[in-house]
Amino acid sequence: DTSLHKPDFRGAAWRIEHEESPGQVVLVDGPDPDKVFNHYYTGANRVYDLRFLATAGWDEVDAVLREATAGKTDAWEVLYFHPPATVQTWLAVNGWATAPSDHNGIRVTRYGLPGAPLTTTDLGVAFGDALTLETAEVSAAPLAAGDVLRVSTHWFTHAPPPEYKFSLRLVDGAGQTALARDYVPQNGFAPTSVWIVDQTATDQRGVIIPPDLAPGTYTVTLRLYNPLDGAAVETARGQDVALGRVEIVAE
Repeated sequence: DTSLHKPDFRGAAWRIEHEESPGQVVLVDGPDPDKVFNHYYTGANRVYDLRFLATAGWDEVDAVLREATAGKTDAWEVLYFHPPATVQTWLAVNGWATAPSDHNGIRVTRYGLPGAPLTTTDLGVAFGDALTLETAEVSAAPLAAGDVLRVSTHWFTHAPPPEYKFSLRLVDGAGQTALARDYVPQNGFAPTSVWIVDQTATDQRGVIIPPDLAPGTYTVTLRLYNPLDGAAVETARGQDVALGRVEIVAE
């Protein structure tokens, strides 16, 4: 029973050390990192202890995290011993969350941070009667393995939508899906079922480019589907709507 295993601090630190680059930051949201985590993490990036934000309001969290992430390209969040809270909401809104890894109760999530150039595409595509995808933004610069592809989608809500899942995909020149990542918007904090009618909504999602993805130009597409039956939402542009293109280069 893996639930009886101790939290894997070693594995959490190993993942960060083997994927990080200079100019990033490590945000530890849990007990004192000096007690265990910092004994395993020997990377070059600064580690912030965020324990004091456990009961902080939004304004304090915003001020602290803006200072901690200023000038950084990416943030590594190490979350353990409590559920996601205000710190995680801030990161989901201000960064591009990638898929997390679990280390027996320790969650490690990498977030792309603002600053990288993005290419904007006007779309105006209706997803059923409830949602219109107005614009999308996709990383503009070429990316290599280990880089974070940043994708932002901006929506308008016309009617109460069901709880859709998003599926971001990279499609190669032959029309084949080379990569797919499924998720709930805003790193799970803003499912479409809670989007407010007659208001806009934004999702920001990051995808770490895997080492086995062949160099080339890929179309970034988005599909919405009902997780209960897998049925995709049909649009005037098909089930998979092109958001932009990204160039993948060799390291």
